[in-house]
Amino acid sequence: MVSANDRVTELDRAELAEPDPQRPDRRWFVWFLSALALNVMGIFWLAVRADSPESLRNVLDVLMQSAIGIAVAVVAFRALTYFPYRTSDLMIMVLVLSLAMKLTLSVLQRFAAIGLLHHGFASGDHLGELVQTCMITGSILIGGGAFALRTCQKLEIQRPLPRAVALVAGMLSLPAAAGTLVFGLLIFVEVIRAKPDYSYTPMFAALWLGSIGLSLVNVTNMGRMLMLRAVVSAKDHLAR
Repeated sequence: MVSANDRVTELDRAELAEPDPQRPDRRWFVWFLSALALNVMGIFWLAVRADSPESLRNVLDVLMQSAIGIAVAVVAFRALTYFPYRTSDLMIMVLVLSLAMKLTLSVLQRFAAIGLLHHGFASGDHLGELVQTCMITGSILIGGGAFALRTCQKLEIQRPLPRAVALVAGMLSLPAAAGTLVFGLLIFVEVIRAKPDYSYTPMFAALWLGSIGLSLVNVTNMGRMLMLRAVVSAKDHLAR
């Protein structure tokens, strides 16, 4: 027997699933106004920067790059709140973020040392670029954390150790996928050089193996979710 509260919930879901065509969608309107405001602010910032002295341009660049990084971080945090999480999940995420920031700065310094970046990139003269890089890196990790929480929810991963592994692998899903290719290429290029310098090879090898391991965990979880979706779809088809 269906209660009155269940009927109200079903009506609310139907209304959300089939919005009234006569009523404009406010979310799209808000997004349009936000994009318009960002364009106006960007034009104003470019005008101010063009008429500013060289010393002030560096400050404006830092502010703009920091604002872009903060905007990306806000979107990532917004995605994180869509899924249930525990206090232990947040502690793991904070730990991964802090270690990832340290590793990001170390990798940038190594890239600058071997010539992949200009030598002054990891210095204080390029503070804006460093802040933006760290903010975007953190946002990618937080977005991966949202993906990991969704994985834990769909697969009902409740035990602490498997949940922690899924969270770490999910947060590092995009960096691990990129690292599997990038660090492998760096090792290959270092080996085929006429005068190879193996001082950075152990670090690149460790990062490459770690990237492969994390990618395997993510592929396994994605395969399990696809199988679960197929089973649910088959059951729904049989029920009909």
